[in-house]
Amino acid sequence: MTEWRDSAALVISVSDGAKERRDHAALDDLLATGNARLRVYREGECVFVDPIALDVTDVTARQVSRRRIAASTVPDALDAWQGHGPAADQPVDSASVTLVTARVLTMTLSWARDDEALPRLRTTLWKLVPALGRVTEHPVLAYPAPHPGADR
Repeated sequence: MTEWRDSAALVISVSDGAKERRDHAALDDLLATGNARLRVYREGECVFVDPIALDVTDVTARQVSRRRIAASTVPDALDAWQGHGPAADQPVDSASVTLVTARVLTMTLSWARDDEALPRLRTTLWKLVPALGRVTEHPVLAYPAPHPGADR
């Protein structure tokens, strides 16, 4: 059994819209202090749970966003939505709350136990589309920052 990490903390951030999500990138700073973080957010009706991050080598909020934009069939619209999308106007239904809560608790328990599922949870974006009753998982890997002159 893994010993409990006395100084370890897991910060879970939940947001309903783009305005609240702007602070998600700041949570990446927690990783340098030995704290883990988990982000849960809505975009319209859909709910996302980002990969859990344990240290500075894990995927950042920006990397998750860029991966989603790159995979989108409408990247400009998704980029605009992520930056300025309104908070959800309808509450999440109880079935969706149950699914999201189960996902977060599963990830939290895996983190607390430092179990064999943790490496996969560090690289998996989870998405719930309530209207379809569909849950999907998508790989998201961390990558080194590009060279400062790379975007010229």
